[in-house]
Formats: sequence, C-alpha cells, structure tokens
Amino acid sequence: MFVAMKSIPVQHRDLIHDVAYDSYGKRLATCSSDQTVKVWDLDSDGEWKLTCSWRAHNGSIWRLAWAHPEFGQILATCSFDRSVCIWEEVTTTAPSAGVGVASIGIGGGGSGGRPLTTTTFEKRAHLVESALSVTGIQFAPRHVGLQLGTCSNDGYLRIYQFSDIMQISQVSLYCEAIHTKMKNCSCIAWSQSRLHPTLIAAGCSDAGATDAACKDSFQVYELQEDSRKFAKVESVVLPKPDTGVNDLQFAPSLGRSFHLLAVASQQISLYKLRLSTGGQQQQQQSGGMLLQASQSSSSLDVGSSSGSTGRYALSCIRILEYQRCQMSVWRLSWNVLGTVLASSLEDGTVRLWQGNYADQWKCLTVMTPSGDSHTASSTDLSQQQQQQQIPAQTTGVPFAKMGSIQGSHQVVWN
Repeated sequence: MFVAMKSIPVQHRDLIHDVAYDSYGKRLATCSSDQTVKVWDLDSDGEWKLTCSWRAHNGSIWRLAWAHPEFGQILATCSFDRSVCIWEEVTTTAPSAGVGVASIGIGGGGSGGRPLTTTTFEKRAHLVESALSVTGIQFAPRHVGLQLGTCSNDGYLRIYQFSDIMQISQVSLYCEAIHTKMKNCSCIAWSQSRLHPTLIAAGCSDAGATDAACKDSFQVYELQEDSRKFAKVESVVLPKPDTGVNDLQFAPSLGRSFHLLAVASQQISLYKLRLSTGGQQQQQQSGGMLLQASQSSSSLDVGSSSGSTGRYALSCIRILEYQRCQMSVWRLSWNVLGTVLASSLEDGTVRLWQGNYADQWKCLTVMTPSGDSHTASSTDLSQQQQQQQIPAQTTGVPFAKMGSIQGSHQVVWN
C-alpha cells in the first residue's frame, strides 16, 4: 500500500514539464513553461521548503537533470529556446545584523548573531549548438565521468564532457554530433552498467509522421572507446499506434548480464539488449528483423529492428496498460535495484510495475492525483495475464497449506 504524503504548492504560473530528484531524494527541482526553475529541499520535519527560484531560459523549459553529487550540486536544463544551461549551487554566508533579521534562503537569521545563509544557482555554461528546441538531457552515470547527453528536434544527439570538475564552465563536445535522422527526438538515456560498453538510447516522439526521413521509434548507440565515437547498434520501429516515444530509461544493472530498457509510448515496452557471443547472433538480413522475443512474449507485436548490426541480441517483453485506459505514458522511473518501474499517464495517475525471475510483470498499485492509491484488482491482473499470454497459475510462487491453528495449544497438520 502506497500513501501519498502531501502535495507541494510549487506556484509555477504555467504548465510543469519535468520534476527531478537528486541522488538522495532530499532535493527536488521543477521546471515549467513560465521559464523558471524552482529547487526544493526536504527539512527535518518532512516539509519541502523552497530554496531557490530563478528564470533560467527565454522559453519553455522541457527537462532538467541532476549530476551525481560526487561532482557537486550541478543542475542542467534544456529549453525551447534551443539552449542547454548548466547551473551550480553557490552558498553564501553573511553575519547576522541581530535579532529579527529575515533572510531569503536556507538557515535564516536568529538571535545571538547567527550567520545568514543564502543559496543561489549560478550559470556556469550556456550551450547553443542546437538549431531547434532541445527536448532531452541526462547526465552519464558517474563511472563514465561528468558527461551530459542531449537530444533536440533537429535530430542530433550531442555528448558534452567537462574537462575539469572544479571548473564546470570548461565544457566541450565529447565527439562529433550524432545525426539520428529521426524527426523530433524527445528523450535520451544512458545505460547504467559498469561491466558492459556504454550505451545511449534516443527516442522519437513523431516517428510515424509521413514526412519523417527516418521511421525509427528509438535508436541505440554504443561508445567505441578507441575512436571516441558512438556507433548505432539497434534501431526499432514500434507498431502503430505506439510509434511515438515519450520517454525511455535504462534500469540499474545490479547483477544483470544484459541491459534492460523501458520505453514509454501508448503503453510500456521492456527491451533486453544482450551482447552476442561467438558470432551466433549475427543476423543481418536486408529489411529483416533482429528481434528475438522471449518465450513469454514470442507472439506479441513488438515492432521490428530496422538497423541492427548483429552485435546485440534484442528481445522484448510488452507491458500492457489496462484496456480501459488507452492513454499515453509520459514518464518512466526505476527504483535503485531496477526491480520496480514507475510510470505516469496523461490522466495524472502513477502506476508501479514489478517483474519476477520469469519476466512476468504486473501492476502493483495505482496512485491518483487526489492522493488515493489502490492495488490492481484480480480482474485487472487477469486482463494483464491474458494480454501477456501468461497462464494465471504461473504468475506467483505456489504455496501449499501445511496446517491450520484451531486452538491456542493445538496445531493440526494436513
């Protein structure tokens, strides 16, 4: 049972496009079409307090992302104004003028001449290489270093590196911009595994457009360490009406021997990317498919791989939303173990999905904007099982009745 604790009156004057927590979950940033960013901190009383608010761009702000705290309190934002801004927290302390002096920021003034502490975010870099709106940003995992990936409506992926983490204003392109040829790139995600080559996935929100030069719904690129370039290893076209991708996220790879990628469109799709071994997975056919579905999803319409190199074996498990909720899925987020996936729909509800060792996924709970939450009913779960073509008797671990307690000192075994 999940309970909504409270709502935060963020007081944005327009639509909120993105919300991002830091690595510890104690700091929150929001962005909006009102061109402002607000940063909130969780205090000891469990209340979210506004730490800083400022105008960050000259257009709607689509997304924001926190860097790993190992590199400091660094925030990146992207906007309709075709730019990416890098912000760094700056804390200043001034002596208090005495009792009753007010302060805007963390700490505040008090008796005894306690110092006043204020927090601001200063712009360290302004990246303007994109020709159109920048729609997606994400920092690389910390083992890769301080790098930032961006995607924009001009179809380009750009990877920036910070040569000196003490001077984050020194930022440059890590490699030549990647031209995906996709119309309206909408999101970008980094793989999280330390044991495998670094992957970047990019989704397209308008792949089904008739005037699109490339019909791919999303593409996957692999970092070539020797040449410092990203090479495309997979491209997938989702079946209609799931063509457009709103978000995608790699799961944390704790103990996994493969990459797990969640893709949000009209529903949720899970993709496994596993390195091929010994050339056995080399399947290059002109206009063919390299999509090896697992046993539980072998008959599902999971889309086609239109540009595979054969280096990876791609398999798909489809998660279907409720039949009565034919709505777009806007955002995805994994828990720290990569075992629970949260999805937000356009009706404002949030659903939590959990999978087991057999790649069977079910909805754990549904949270509504009013703060209510309920678990998926047996009817809904049976619909999910039929949609995934999974027998109902295999959806859980079987338990056998061993006994029943009839009295305070008696146990009857069956």
